[in-house]
Order: sequence, then C-alpha cells, then structure tokens
Amino acid sequence: MRYLKLAMIVVVAASVSGCAMMGITQWQLQHEKVKYSKSFEKDVQYCYRTTKDALDKWNASVWYEQENCYIIAIKFNKIYKNCIDTTELGIFFKEEGPQKTQVEVSSMNHHLSQFVSEKLFRYITNPQISDEKQ
Repeated sequence: MRYLKLAMIVVVAASVSGCAMMGITQWQLQHEKVKYSKSFEKDVQYCYRTTKDALDKWNASVWYEQENCYIIAIKFNKIYKNCIDTTELGIFFKEEGPQKTQVEVSSMNHHLSQFVSEKLFRYITNPQISDEKQ
C-alpha cells in the first residue's frame, strides 16, 4: 500500500510539474537537430542580458532559465503568428573564449527558431535598432 501511494505521488507530481521542470524540455531543445547559432565578440553576461531584454520587448515569457547558460521561452505568438503561445524555444549560451560567446537557438518549430534567431542575432549585435527597423 505504501508503494502504491508513493507511485501515485510521483505520477501526480510529474504531470503537474511539466516536462521543463524535469529537465526534458531543456535537453530536447539543446539536442534538437535543427539549430541556428552565431558567435559574438561579447561576453556571456552581455549576450544573456541582451537576450532577456529582447524577449521582454517582444512580449515573450521566460519559462525556465539558468543564468548565463540557457533560457527556455514561450509566447512568441505576438511577433510570429505561425505558432501557439506555448511553443517552447531554447536559447543557449556557450563561452568560446574571453569576450566571445556562441548563442544557439532551437525549437521543435524550426520556422520559429529561424525567425527568432535572425531577429535575436541582429538585436545582440545592435540593441539600439528599434524592432520596426529589424
């Protein structure tokens, strides 16, 4: 009886917490075959902060994050109409050297990851450019 209760608690906790809380979503996005990446002559902290600023401007939501490592974001439907608000997109930051960072974007919706990566890479390069000019 005790094992049955424990099993029920695990099943309920897993279904309530969702995939990202268990690390599945982050892993899947990080290992997605279709990725868009670019290296910048900027440090990881700059790329991470600038990315969070861009997501805020685009009304996207950070769903899960590990500071200076990755961001899992949702709610891109305001800037990209061909997705639903729960479509997940991963943005990963890898330090390649002093003042050099690789930023990688992936999603199960490959068109979304291409769209966001192009927009994000322009934004990281020059955040002063308004969205209208991007």
